[in-house]
Amino acid sequence: MRRAIAYAERVRYCILILNPNPNTLTLTLQLQPSHMVQGWTGETCGILDFAPASKEAGFNETSYSAWGFTMPGPMPYKDGKYYAVVAWIRDHIGIDDYQRGMGLVMAMSDTPEGPYTRMVSAINETQFAGPYTGNPGASYDEASDTYILYKQGCSGQPKDLSCGDVNAMWSSKPWGPWTHHGSVYNVTHVSNTWDEHVSNAVPFIEKNGRTWLMYRSHGYSNHSKHFGEYLGVAVAENWRGPFLKVGGADGRPIIPEPNEDPFIWRDKVTGMFHALTHTEVTIPQPPALAPTGGGDMVDQRPPLLGSTIGGRHIWSADGVSWHSTQMHLALGEHVELDDGTSWTLKRRERPFILFEGDGSTPRVVFSGAELESQAPRVFVLAQPIKGTA
Repeated sequence: MRRAIAYAERVRYCILILNPNPNTLTLTLQLQPSHMVQGWTGETCGILDFAPASKEAGFNETSYSAWGFTMPGPMPYKDGKYYAVVAWIRDHIGIDDYQRGMGLVMAMSDTPEGPYTRMVSAINETQFAGPYTGNPGASYDEASDTYILYKQGCSGQPKDLSCGDVNAMWSSKPWGPWTHHGSVYNVTHVSNTWDEHVSNAVPFIEKNGRTWLMYRSHGYSNHSKHFGEYLGVAVAENWRGPFLKVGGADGRPIIPEPNEDPFIWRDKVTGMFHALTHTEVTIPQPPALAPTGGGDMVDQRPPLLGSTIGGRHIWSADGVSWHSTQMHLALGEHVELDDGTSWTLKRRERPFILFEGDGSTPRVVFSGAELESQAPRVFVLAQPIKGTA
């Protein structure tokens, strides 16, 4: 097994296969190149295999903040361009006070990593003067040839985050114009429950239109987040809903530890469901692997203490029963840059993956990021995967 791991990490391929026991899932390695999935490394294939990032990539307007990035469907579009929805924070307001100035804007780039530039018009021209709008999650519905956008926003309740609605918009083009559809998923707001309020919803839409919605929930007790932030999954026959909560034993969160900011997808090669999250429990940072003379891979850096700066990988065979590992974060606070320097991030949240055309190989990973020297200004970091075009 050690030789298999060393081989797989040298060629930087991993394979995810099911254990014969249908109630458990193991991540293991198999030396069959036709079945291997590029872009992941580590003993459990749970660490993203990054190349150095560019300071100019992503979405980084130095006078403003951005916190959240999603693409409405596979990219590039037919015109060869890459379109994205960005949670943009106006008036030089930083992340600490984002409720006062966050809205959604379209951005575009000629390359997958960017830089992405803001397009002329916002998705909703009146949004910055009215209700808070943010936490976008988008996808493409092949069954109806429609681009779908879910967002958090409290209709008629300016600057109020407590309503918990997941609202939908749709468009015939990935850049809009976007039409409001309305609320598609709203829990009962039963006090003292873990999912009293829902937000940060992201979709995965199957070819037949069936829609999986992974979301963050939290419950209040005496107006404080007594239950923390946890993940739930709901399913509907199409993107309009109605959505029915699934997963989690006895209606509990899909994994027991606090997490938020999910990004869900289904691997087209293996058929497995996966998600990246922002973890809220301390997990070791990813190692910095480097080759040795004997062909093995060793960690360049000394072991790091557990951290919540970065993203966690979770997975499922059926989208209902989910599993996780405590071994390492999938992406962490350390970012190598293409000019030979590096960043140590203060925050790294809201992950999103742009895949290659095979729908399986990650090409670029986007994250909401914050540097201590620039706080509270935040930006969208884009980091490519090794070996991708």
